Amino acid sequence: MSTASLTRHSTDAPTLGSEWGLHVPAGPPPSNGWPALLFLHGMGECGDELDRVLDLGLPPALARHPERWPFVVVVPQKRDKLVEWTGCAEALDGLLARAANEQPLDPERLSLTGLSQGGHGCWTIASRQPERWAAIAPICGFAQVPLTGWRDMESVEAWEREDDGESVARLSERLRDVPCWAFHGAADDLVPAVLSARLVAEHRRLGGRNGLTVYPGLGHDSWTQAYSEPELAEWLLAARRGD
Repeated sequence: MSTASLTRHSTDAPTLGSEWGLHVPAGPPPSNGWPALLFLHGMGECGDELDRVLDLGLPPALARHPERWPFVVVVPQKRDKLVEWTGCAEALDGLLARAANEQPLDPERLSLTGLSQGGHGCWTIASRQPERWAAIAPICGFAQVPLTGWRDMESVEAWEREDDGESVARLSERLRDVPCWAFHGAADDLVPAVLSARLVAEHRRLGGRNGLTVYPGLGHDSWTQAYSEPELAEWLLAARRGD
């Protein structure tokens, strides 16, 4: 990712890597402040080397087309792949507060996106404070970790033992007033597309405004296509809390 568009900052939060990234758009901020976007990466990018996060998902799309993404973007790195993003919630709140100290942010236009384990994090982090978020865009996400835990996620069979109905209902109810656009690959052999479909269907049944884009033939990497969609950036840009 272009170093001109992203600055690295240090953090001593024990659940996060030693660095996090902050992207600031070019030019003066809008009168109400910049819209902000928190990006949550997947399991494979966990650790203490921020470059791993910057090489995949939203950051490369942002580097290719910064004009599409006029957001202040917060890019954390989760240290432990076996810890859910909710285990980092306090640290993420701290990063958002630091970003707001660095740049004027519009509190009505804070959105959340992520992929795989970060797609799961979209649903769960947003459900903690649903009134805070303008929109979420989870990619190859899901409601609940397999019953056997993160260690048993090497194949789709890990999910076939899973009954996530209670988690789907709880998350959908909590996020009923938060717009959602979910993405998934139809041929995902790690996180089945039905897991996104269940969430979106229940969210919609409860009155939520949402959409689900399923890419035929795509496997687990549906994020490259999703973040290449100009309409996704436009949709997030138009989102305002409580609209």
